[in-house]
Amino acid sequence: MKLNNEPYSEETIKLKRKMPVRNIVIMVFLVAIQVIAILLAAVNKPRPLDQIDEYNVTVTPQSDGTLKIEYDIVWRALSVSEPLEWVEIGLANSHYSLIPDSVSSTVREAIPIKDDDYPYMQLDLKKTYSGGEVVHLTFAINQREMLCEEDGAYFYEFVPGWFNEISIEKYRFSWYDNGKVTDLTPGAESEHGYYVYEGSLGRGEYKQMRVYYSPDTFNFAYDVPTVEYQPFDADGAYDSLEDDKVAGWMLAIFVVILIFVGELFLIDSFVSYGRGRGFIMGYGHPIHVYGYGNPLYKKAADEDYKRRSSGLHGRGGHSGGGRGGSCACACACACACAGGGRAGCSRKAPLPAKTESRE
Repeated sequence: MKLNNEPYSEETIKLKRKMPVRNIVIMVFLVAIQVIAILLAAVNKPRPLDQIDEYNVTVTPQSDGTLKIEYDIVWRALSVSEPLEWVEIGLANSHYSLIPDSVSSTVREAIPIKDDDYPYMQLDLKKTYSGGEVVHLTFAINQREMLCEEDGAYFYEFVPGWFNEISIEKYRFSWYDNGKVTDLTPGAESEHGYYVYEGSLGRGEYKQMRVYYSPDTFNFAYDVPTVEYQPFDADGAYDSLEDDKVAGWMLAIFVVILIFVGELFLIDSFVSYGRGRGFIMGYGHPIHVYGYGNPLYKKAADEDYKRRSSGLHGRGGHSGGGRGGSCACACACACACAGGGRAGCSRKAPLPAKTESRE
């Protein structure tokens, strides 16, 4: 008997149990977005805007304890869309002064920036460079507050400015060898009156050097100030392009998770217990519909019980369960557990194993 005016009539149940085509289309669209996000993260390879072909730094101690530091750089602009108009060269500290007439003719203006947190020299170029064009840059400074004293030994520790977004194909760092160098770390061979370090540096890599000079290098008849030694802090040295790639993956993962939360509601409309799909049947009807006991099943079960009680053995019983957690308990238990929104009295699925997240 059909209950046409009831919310659980066969017509109503059949209508609500139809596969939601619109939700399937939305699901396919959301999955496509997730796949695209992952592909974009996978193919994302941030490209450097520039490359330094040569990075030459020459250091000469002065008798007053200061350092004359000369910079000679061959800078290649790789980008076509973002032309090179200016550069910044990080310096040891804010106590420095530009040496007149040391700036190359390719520079329109050299601007000393004496910020204690980030001291640097800004070089505004006379023209723009792009697409592999090369510019030659030079300047020199007098650097103060670099001489350290420890148990009567005088030394300088110096890390020439590094570049987090630019690789250095060849560097040459030279310290003046006046015959009074007592030690240096790391070691180097003397070459044409200078101790020379050569090599290449990737993005965010740096070269740390410590050079000891005998006390008679300095003229203590005048004030030769020393500073308290502060260990080099490398927190600011990193490969920013690699960080950009990691950030791309983190964004893709966030998008995938965010969309998946929405997809859970769509999945629910396909297969969930609350929608009455994929769970056990009885007497030709789902035992549960939309989180409640199905009155059509209950009516058929009651009629079967009456027939059995009166000696009329009708056909019926439980058919095999489908997807989801199949109910292993008796019919009476199934009705008693229906209010919780789960598939009968099925055991809870185990929690997924924890995985360590990568920072």
